[in-house]
Amino acid sequence: MQVWRENVIETLRDIADTDAQEAAWVRRVGRPISEPVELGCELFDDSDLGNRLSAGPVFSNECDALLRRLGLLFETLPLGGPPASVLVSAEWREIVALARASLECIRKGQSH
Repeated sequence: MQVWRENVIETLRDIADTDAQEAAWVRRVGRPISEPVELGCELFDDSDLGNRLSAGPVFSNECDALLRRLGLLFETLPLGGPPASVLVSAEWREIVALARASLECIRKGQSH
């Protein structure tokens, strides 16, 4: 698997894992997880996913649509507060749900 794809999947897992986020951001235990704004940068900038989505198909039409919606949320929602506060916000729950859906969509595509 290409490194950028591995990075996308790993970051989606971090975004989808609210138990690990709660441990890292609130209780300060377990493995470190980047804060919400940084997770968005890791997913779309560091992996170059944002540019790839702009250039054309990446995973599948369905997966790409989910990822574009996720990117729009990262761009527009207020995620710069304390991570513990972001974790319980409705906005973050929406992002988590889209990350989980995106991850599942990608996994389905890989199993074919």
